[in-house]
Amino acid sequence: MNTQMNIAERPTTQQGLSGMRTAGNGPARQINDNSYYIQQLHAKCAEVQAEIGALKGNIDQAQKDNSDYGQLERIYEKLSNEMRNLQGQLADYNLMLDRNRIHKNVDDINEECRQLEGANASERHRVDELLTHRRMSYACVCMHMHMHARVCTCTCVHMCAHVCTSVHM
Repeated sequence: MNTQMNIAERPTTQQGLSGMRTAGNGPARQINDNSYYIQQLHAKCAEVQAEIGALKGNIDQAQKDNSDYGQLERIYEKLSNEMRNLQGQLADYNLMLDRNRIHKNVDDINEECRQLEGANASERHRVDELLTHRRMSYACVCMHMHMHARVCTCTCVHMCAHVCTSVHM
């Protein structure tokens, strides 16, 4: 009984080398009972809870960012106003330096300042007179309209409220 045996054709044992494999044992689970579905449901619930946590974190971060943006916006406005004031002061200082460079006397500068103040005061007085005259004219026109119409059809409440109320009473 001398047969030729080839080692490559020999099936292997369980100690490390495997022999021929069969097709397998079929699908992993053919009957799904309640515990299987409950386990699947728990896994999906855990996924949903994790996603909810991530979304809450995003919402919290967005709210924090919005409050930070509001604070930064207020700081920006404050600094912008301060910058404008400082630019105005710088312009005044530059004007003084320019006048100092051309050797203008301090008394001349003070006299020019008094003249500008006087001109501003007279301009302010003229504008106040124009505004007073406009209000009086508007009140007069409004009063005539009320006398003839006996119905308030104007928007003069802020200008001639005393006239409107006296006409309607």
